[in-house]
Amino acid sequence: MSYNLPNDLILAYDELYLGHTERLPYSFFDSRSPENSHRLALELFRYAVETRLRWSPYEMRDYLTMDHVTILKLKPILRFVRFPAGMVPEKSLFFLAWEIYPKTKNREVADVELETYQMFLDDRIYKMPKDFFTGYEGLNRAYNCLIYAINMRRPFPSDEPYLIYEFFATKECLPFLAEMKLMKICKILRLTPLEYFHYSLKKGQKNEILFHFFQFRLKMAAKTVEDLKDKPKEENNEL
Repeated sequence: MSYNLPNDLILAYDELYLGHTERLPYSFFDSRSPENSHRLALELFRYAVETRLRWSPYEMRDYLTMDHVTILKLKPILRFVRFPAGMVPEKSLFFLAWEIYPKTKNREVADVELETYQMFLDDRIYKMPKDFFTGYEGLNRAYNCLIYAINMRRPFPSDEPYLIYEFFATKECLPFLAEMKLMKICKILRLTPLEYFHYSLKKGQKNEILFHFFQFRLKMAAKTVEDLKDKPKEENNEL
């Protein structure tokens, strides 16, 4: 079996694994080229798993844990693997097999991202991955999480579109968003709950008429509140 690794790196890893050295020199990994470091780290994992654990690609996908990574003395090398933003590295080691052996991929990344969100809901992880809600892909993750939460809880009285839109246009939706740990995300996105819900729907699911109707109603309600705030000032000026 041949490996696309520098001989010096293989020798250095063998010395590390046998306990002759304490750590692997990071000089093999170029911080200026994350993609090259990613590929090198994956190839080193392949070498270690195939020569030390003697596992098949599918065994690596299904059974690799952080305990194995520690035994292989590769925990520090995980930092060079470019896990998708929606994954928690320590809980997504199957991704290594996906990258090394593409034929082992048995799920979509979007499904794993929802599993990450579920771990967050269950308090199995303290917080979401750093860039989970960042950028365009992060926005889509935020939308997918809301739809996932809705399908899991069904917080409104019926599936009638009017009632669903009405639910997200009132304060009734706030406890639901808080329970599903999405209130902060809604604020970060600078969206109202109604906008967050509407934008999360697929094109064929959106009801533009109801969306604009409740948007208008919210604006009118906000205007009424502002008018009431200004009214005492006007009366004081008259006095």
